[in-house]
Amino acid sequence: MTRRRRLRALIVRRAAAVLAGAAAIVVGLPGGSAAAPGEPSSRVEIVAVDSSAHPEVTLSVQPPAELAGSALSADAFSLTENGTAVDVVVEQAGAKQSSLDVVLVIDTSGSMKGAPLEAARSAASAFLDQMPDGARVAVVTFGDTPTVSSVLSLDRAGAVQAIAGLEASGETALYDALNVGAAQLAAVPGREAGPHRALVVLSDGGDTASAATLEATAAVLKEAGFEFTAVEFVTPEYDGTALHSLADTAGGRVLSTDDPAQLAAVYGDVAADLLNRYAVTYTSRAGGETQVALSVRSGDVASTTSRSIRLPALDGIAVTAPDVTVNPEPGWFAQAQALWAGIALLFVMFAALLAWAFLSPREARVSLAGALGSRARRVRLPAVSDWAERMVRVADRGLEQAGRDSALYAALEQAGVNLRPGEFVVLLLVAAFAVFAAALALAGIIAGVVSAAVALAAGPTVVRVLARKRRNRFGEQLADTLQLITGNLRAGHSVLQAIDSVAADAPSPTKEEFERLVVEVRLGRDLPDALRAMHERIGNQDFEWFVQALQIHREIGGDLAEILDTVGETVRERGRLRRHVKALSAEGRLSAIILYVLPFAIAALISVLNPDYMAELFGTGMGKALLVLVAGLMTAGFFWLRRVIRLEF
Repeated sequence: MTRRRRLRALIVRRAAAVLAGAAAIVVGLPGGSAAAPGEPSSRVEIVAVDSSAHPEVTLSVQPPAELAGSALSADAFSLTENGTAVDVVVEQAGAKQSSLDVVLVIDTSGSMKGAPLEAARSAASAFLDQMPDGARVAVVTFGDTPTVSSVLSLDRAGAVQAIAGLEASGETALYDALNVGAAQLAAVPGREAGPHRALVVLSDGGDTASAATLEATAAVLKEAGFEFTAVEFVTPEYDGTALHSLADTAGGRVLSTDDPAQLAAVYGDVAADLLNRYAVTYTSRAGGETQVALSVRSGDVASTTSRSIRLPALDGIAVTAPDVTVNPEPGWFAQAQALWAGIALLFVMFAALLAWAFLSPREARVSLAGALGSRARRVRLPAVSDWAERMVRVADRGLEQAGRDSALYAALEQAGVNLRPGEFVVLLLVAAFAVFAAALALAGIIAGVVSAAVALAAGPTVVRVLARKRRNRFGEQLADTLQLITGNLRAGHSVLQAIDSVAADAPSPTKEEFERLVVEVRLGRDLPDALRAMHERIGNQDFEWFVQALQIHREIGGDLAEILDTVGETVRERGRLRRHVKALSAEGRLSAIILYVLPFAIAALISVLNPDYMAELFGTGMGKALLVLVAGLMTAGFFWLRRVIRLEF
């Protein structure tokens, strides 16, 4: 084994130990807990920001769930802007005239006909009954085009009448309707916008008739700064892609139901949340990116939140960065931040201890695992910590009890991976954990589990690929190896001396295999047995002829050099034919790769350039069925092309 390969094996083994320890540290990190979707938050939240009258800024605040129904005074709230305390004016939703503005946007397209529309009428009417007298309400309906059925006003009877007269027909102009609803909430001459503004939309999904685009509508909702709630009603034509995308961009939420009888309860939850809102207004002395920290304290309940908001620039006022640093509450360290910190710690420790492995190498022990068996090889065992060695021993015992240790040992030998089976398992498990933690922090638990499963499956695949490459390199070197043996035989050397010459002069991996062969024979193993074991380990068909030639010569004699010349010429001609066929099939192999990769590349490109176009494929039942069918056909085509271009002789 060369010095470089020994150093690489030492580094890999120490890296496995380091990753295992760092993974244990990450598992022990504390993580924050977040409220489950749809549950009341136990923390104060800033749900919307209105800076249209800047420097006067109004924050729409939802107190903790424990304070729902309590009338909080201004003394219960405290606010800092960039670390500086500011005076606030606090008003509760509906406490006075025009303090709450709500626009109901209701889908009246053909897909809502029948029971869904009846349920929508009943739920919307019940919603209006829960609104306080001081709340202004508007109703916008949409089919092919949006219609303002009731303008934003205190005329509750007009809104109820508009809802009672709803009829379903036509396509779905969702984006246009949301733009019309946003315009109703905007401040216009003669009518100022209320401190609490909410847009509540009911729809069964995708847009089919709007002039506006998803991106433009999302930008309008995000810029307006009011609260956005989408109630998605799951009908046979349901497509929730657009609603979820709008909610994600605008910082809103999506509530879902497929039962008409539950629609009134969903609207009741929305109404209760809107009434549990407070308008916290203050005069800002900042512009651009601004950090605000809000605290609510009432009785035994206290909660703090912080948020970065973007405010318009102040005309004629020089704003300097504050010297005070905002210190968030102790509970800010939520689960995502904990995972990111753990991942960072894992790789920092990995880098530091990997540097230690380079700077302070330790003397390794050399052992021969079984003098005559198939497990005979040189193993370098670096000094690792006790806990890592215990993990390796546990993995070794588990493999031995499962009867998988011999197979994994043989696979690692064929691949030229200088690791014990237990070390390989520990390294694979730690790598899977690191991938799981990264995917969990980036995309959630499902992506984490899938990524970890892929990482675990990738380990044996990598070993098989390395074994195939090593076997191919051995086969490419075999003709030259036979020529070297023949030359030594003609020079008067014995067979073992000729093999020893190959072990000294041949390149890797031929060198390592013949070195092992020489060691086994010198330890007392019969040469034919050692050659057969080498053939089983390598798995090269051409090498089998060399083994048979030596066995025939051992039994009946003859000119071994001439026999090996014939074998070498046959091996050389087979190699030439194999390379010729590989060159002729290069176009087919390249076509197979292109045909398999091209659909995924085009789908990714279209998803970036026109997400709505791809939404029809991923968001509908027919589209998902087609995806399953295409996946099956592409898999079958991949294996068929692979079979066509495979060389067998």
